[in-house]
Amino acid sequence: MTTKKKQLQDKSGSGVAEGLKNRVRGAIASLKTVPSGKDPEQKWVADQRAAGALNKALSDARKRLPAGPLRRFEVWVDEFTKAQLQAERIGTTTALLGILPKKPAALPLLHSLLSAREELLRAKRMLNLYCTRAAVVRDLLLGEQWCEADRALNEVTAEFGYSYWAIESKIALQHYLGNAAGAKDSVRKFSAGSLGLNKFYFYHVVVK
Repeated sequence: MTTKKKQLQDKSGSGVAEGLKNRVRGAIASLKTVPSGKDPEQKWVADQRAAGALNKALSDARKRLPAGPLRRFEVWVDEFTKAQLQAERIGTTTALLGILPKKPAALPLLHSLLSAREELLRAKRMLNLYCTRAAVVRDLLLGEQWCEADRALNEVTAEFGYSYWAIESKIALQHYLGNAAGAKDSVRKFSAGSLGLNKFYFYHVVVK
């Protein structure tokens, strides 16, 4: 590569972006691979490592790419991830819930707001659909129709993945249905291999 061509790539961020894309490809490949002969907690650890690698690539992109190339990279990551995992979920699995970069890169406020806005716009259709589905659960809860709310919540989780709201609602519904033992089993299931404050949070939900 000539010096002039390399300088142009450095200025546009294309060379750096391609290296970061390769890291994202590797992380997604790891998420798609189910380790054979491993118990669920070992699978969770493998998933968490892959998610950590993906977050690290995104964090490094914020440090190394100019604003324009960074926005294009974030759009590419969003589209590539959905295509490779064949999902548009706005939730996640319990193994990956709450995983964040260890050292998030600081960005100027304007770019942070623009980046958040663009991400919300990309997810607008799924967010609107999620709100519609969640409203059904809310109305059933307000009507104290616990069994129907539980079934509707299971459908939301199956379609969109897990969120803290879904987990808290599930455990609360088990209590309302008189299934305290089931609620404790749920906490054990959700806490297996969980990171950070998740174990405390799920325990607090049951106690509350």
